[in-house]
Amino acid sequence: MKKIIFLGVLVVATSVLVAGCTFNSAPIQAAGTPSTASARSGIHLEPAETVLGAPNELIARTATNKPAPFPGEGWQSLFDGKTLAGWRVTQFAGAGEVEIKSGVIVLGMGSPFTGIGYTNEIP
Repeated sequence: MKKIIFLGVLVVATSVLVAGCTFNSAPIQAAGTPSTASARSGIHLEPAETVLGAPNELIARTATNKPAPFPGEGWQSLFDGKTLAGWRVTQFAGAGEVEIKSGVIVLGMGSPFTGIGYTNEIP
């Protein structure tokens, strides 16, 4: 039985999705001004882009730092690195754009979701 390698698509997709998100329920305010909630709690939250890098930088890092191969023989990639052949974009209302950049599947931030599903038979 052949084993399957996902090649980090889920990790990449999650990373890119997180790169577009920040955790801050406070109203928008001037840069450098702490929110009332974060000032009270003593917690300082950095914007996701500050922590992870700009989305294009994150994609470039992901494309050059492929995951290590799994031990054993017979692993097969589910992603060809070029197209979405064998994948279906999930039709969420408010879904973000799904594209291939530098051999990585990039899921744009949706409102609230963006997703894809594998459509071929599992090898």
